[in-house]
Amino acid sequence: MTHATAMPARKPRISPAGACALLLDVGGHRFCLPTQQRLWAMVAPDSPLRAQRWMKECVLGVNNLLLIYDPLAVEHTEAQALLLQCWEASHPREEAGNTHEVPVDYDLSDAGDLAAIASNTGLSRQEVVQLHSGAQYRVACVGSMPGFAYLVGLPDALSTPRRASPRPSMPKGGVIIGGTQAGIWPYTAPSGWHLLGSTEVNVFDLQRSPPCLFAPGDRVIFKIREVSA
Repeated sequence: MTHATAMPARKPRISPAGACALLLDVGGHRFCLPTQQRLWAMVAPDSPLRAQRWMKECVLGVNNLLLIYDPLAVEHTEAQALLLQCWEASHPREEAGNTHEVPVDYDLSDAGDLAAIASNTGLSRQEVVQLHSGAQYRVACVGSMPGFAYLVGLPDALSTPRRASPRPSMPKGGVIIGGTQAGIWPYTAPSGWHLLGSTEVNVFDLQRSPPCLFAPGDRVIFKIREVSA
């Protein structure tokens, strides 16, 4: 069983996020796909939130949604009431999405993160590769940095807390896991995620339309291209 299994949504919590934003938090400790699908419905182009002239932006997160509004056009309490009303009226929305096959060069070297994960979980390095590449992932949301998709569906056996000390430079194309999620690093930058290997798939390109390769609801399948020690 993976962390993408269905679990009941917890009671929603709405918190102020600055002077003109509200954060709707509907998640618990585990990811719930139907809950995330309700959030997908709330940010859809035809949603009631999108129809509000005072709504500036809806930012989708994992188990949460940030609503940014015009404080000169709507009262805080009115925006909060509509946000809660939209959540309670929402239903899971299945995004058809695209399916992406991502070839991966897995790093089994003694100094690599994959070897450390294998040691910590009691799995062999090959078992880590097979588990990671054998799962099907869904894009829960895209955020934190341009093009970075939070992928859910990581097998429970590979769930690993993020690094206590972030790596100063995670390479572009790094195939990574952190906590209960997986991802692909869009460009070279610091990261606390664990590096399993690399891919040549470019997940963010400003010359492409749209620039982000992945969108919420997409499916991602990692394919073994090479395993090197």
